[in-house]
Amino acid sequence: MLSTSDNVGKCRPYPWLCPSCGKKEVAPVSTEYTAEVRHDGRLHTLHIDDLELPTCRSCGQTVFSTRVNERISDALRSELRLLTPGQIRAAVSELGQSQKEIAERLGVAEATLSRWVTGSVIQSRAMDNLLRVYFGIPQVRYALLGEGQERDFGATLVAEATTPGDRTYGEEAFAKVVEVYGRAAILHYVSGVAARHQVLRMR
Repeated sequence: MLSTSDNVGKCRPYPWLCPSCGKKEVAPVSTEYTAEVRHDGRLHTLHIDDLELPTCRSCGQTVFSTRVNERISDALRSELRLLTPGQIRAAVSELGQSQKEIAERLGVAEATLSRWVTGSVIQSRAMDNLLRVYFGIPQVRYALLGEGQERDFGATLVAEATTPGDRTYGEEAFAKVVEVYGRAAILHYVSGVAARHQVLRMR
């Protein structure tokens, strides 16, 4: 029989009162934990070798405290290779943008981004991918401007006039970017070239 408590587990010393039998016999027990966890619409088998699970020494009741839930969430993120709250916080801090601005550019509520930052909610795979490209690729940050972004951005595929292994952007790709997105794209394009240590070849 399992019990969940969101208000215990971080600072309160053991033993705790058991919510089932009422005895002060709840203490941590290192156990091998396996469970089916649903995330992003799919079931995932999660296994933790040494989960410290508060358990009543009298009746055997287990208590899923805040600390236990956080450990399970961390293990799930690791299993699914999702960004951790610490990594998201570090990236937000390094960008120097407010959470409100980043949320607007990503098209999510500020409260949603805040939950990912604090770890109270685990982001979906799709949103994790979006976070990664937004944090990792300057051109994406230039392009995603929230409500003010270019209406046709992404509606037309812009192919790069390069060959495999070629470190030079061609003039055709450059001209196509300017044609589709306007002259403001010149700055974005040149910034991308510099970020990738490539050569901008012009006549």
